[in-house]
Amino acid sequence: MKRISVNPRRIAVYFEQDRSFGDCGVTPSPRIMPSNKRKSNELSKKSKNRLRDTLSWLVQCSAKRNVKLAGGISISNFQISFVTLTLPVKQMHSHKEIKSRCLNLFLQNFRNKFGVKNYIWKAELQKNGNIHFHLSFDKPIHYMVIRKYWNNAIEKLGYVSAYASVMSELTFEQYCYWQKQSGEKNLAKLKGRFNYGKSTNWSSPNTTDIKNVKNIKNWASYMAKYMAKDPADKNKSGPIADALAELTGRLWFCSESLSRLKNAKYDFTFDLYSVIGVIKRSRNCLSVVTDWCHLLFFDAKKLPFKVRELIRYWLFDHALKTGYEFPASFPKF
Repeated sequence: MKRISVNPRRIAVYFEQDRSFGDCGVTPSPRIMPSNKRKSNELSKKSKNRLRDTLSWLVQCSAKRNVKLAGGISISNFQISFVTLTLPVKQMHSHKEIKSRCLNLFLQNFRNKFGVKNYIWKAELQKNGNIHFHLSFDKPIHYMVIRKYWNNAIEKLGYVSAYASVMSELTFEQYCYWQKQSGEKNLAKLKGRFNYGKSTNWSSPNTTDIKNVKNIKNWASYMAKYMAKDPADKNKSGPIADALAELTGRLWFCSESLSRLKNAKYDFTFDLYSVIGVIKRSRNCLSVVTDWCHLLFFDAKKLPFKVRELIRYWLFDHALKTGYEFPASFPKF
């Protein structure tokens, strides 16, 4: 009997031993599958697809909701946080050490103190060769709290102290010149930042960036643009090439809750055949036939209501069976 697998991006119908699509009348032509070999500091095609699937699960399992944070801050239609974690000065330690000592500590605090259970991180390199991390999770947390815990983590290796040592020697004019190289030219903002830095003895560098996703329709695709790419331009030379060569080990990782999801699998039935037929006829469906399966990529929001709700049932039934902890009520497409 044929089997299908479902995730928020696509349905896959696996062929029987004769590699025919049976009732649906599709027979794939034989082909040689492309090599999946990659360098240790690049994402393979399979890994990129897995990352996109995991991002889609994270978004799909988080309902849009109105939330209130400390300080009277309200966020309407919150769904996912997307944060970039950076270093405030030139990197002084190996990528491996920063991942093991700083990123792991940061994530451990978020799990223990804020109950963050569902998350994904991805390592990349900045133009100066510094490692930085993209992080996405389904809990609303104040941006200053995120900054505080990340700065605490990187201070284990002395990065905040190094930043404070450099900044405490700058005059306002020198500070403005330095900031303008990064594109900021608003004098009032620069004055406010300078005064804030002095008041904190430069102990709270702006090492985090929070993306505003309020008006982004397809958030999973938007995140995939940032996260499912190679960690740096492999054609670069000099320091960036050296930094890229040292970037080994995991380039991305996710929480155990997301790792368990993968794909929901079901036996192929007549009802499934009917659903697949509707999806195939959709203008928003991309159909791909390989040697092993027939893939149907879709935008669930643009499918007929009954089909959309059936797919939603499959997804959440699977998530519940794996023990996934939803951050709020069941979301809708």
